[in-house]
Amino acid sequence: MSSIDVKINVGEIKTEKPYVLIGLPDVGLIGVISAAQLIKSLDMKPIGSIDSDQLPPIAVIHDTVPMGPLRVYAGGNVILVVSEIPLPPALIRSFSKEVVKWAKSLNPAAILSLAGIPVPNRMDLDQPGIYTVTSEPAKNMLAKLEAMQVQKLEEGFMAGPYASILNYCIAEVVPNITFLVQSHMNYPDPGAAAILLEAIAKFLNVTVDIEPLLEQAEEIRLRMRDTMKRTRDTMQQVDKAQEYEIPAFYG
Repeated sequence: MSSIDVKINVGEIKTEKPYVLIGLPDVGLIGVISAAQLIKSLDMKPIGSIDSDQLPPIAVIHDTVPMGPLRVYAGGNVILVVSEIPLPPALIRSFSKEVVKWAKSLNPAAILSLAGIPVPNRMDLDQPGIYTVTSEPAKNMLAKLEAMQVQKLEEGFMAGPYASILNYCIAEVVPNITFLVQSHMNYPDPGAAAILLEAIAKFLNVTVDIEPLLEQAEEIRLRMRDTMKRTRDTMQQVDKAQEYEIPAFYG
């Protein structure tokens, strides 16, 4: 599919060297849950949308306002790309390519992907671990990540939209840090999202309120179960389950 099938409808952004964050439906819905809380905590405003003929004919309504499912927000030096629906597998490559090209045009400090990594024993983890994968231009940020005691993913396997975004960042020589928090594979995981947001807030030097994710965890899981079901069906089409099959960590 040609990349012209994806259109990013965003006006001029004057923020110098912004951080471009990406939150997509994936493992544990970490990206979507994190993005929603970032929008509230940082008082981010919608600045545009992303469209494609490959998207299903869906509109979402928030506070009586209808809007598309793929949107772009801004607040401070942070730009956020969020999708409330799982990307159709046929759209993943074009979406990733166009988003990375657009982000590169902003001369970003880095693209930060907010993701989960599935672990079979998630129920036994009181404190899910956070790992990162960095593209070569982001290596200058490794000291900052090490000071935060965030571990590097030494060995492993990524599949789906975040893997595609990482690959295009490598091809376009764009700094990318993919944050991966240990999460449920098949259930919305607001607890893991809260852990990830603590690290993101520290990395960006901003304040993010994570208490609602902990206090309203059950409500969030119920509200997002349909999104998780659609996401799970989509993940099966892009071999996401292979992240179980190939060892992610080696001691």
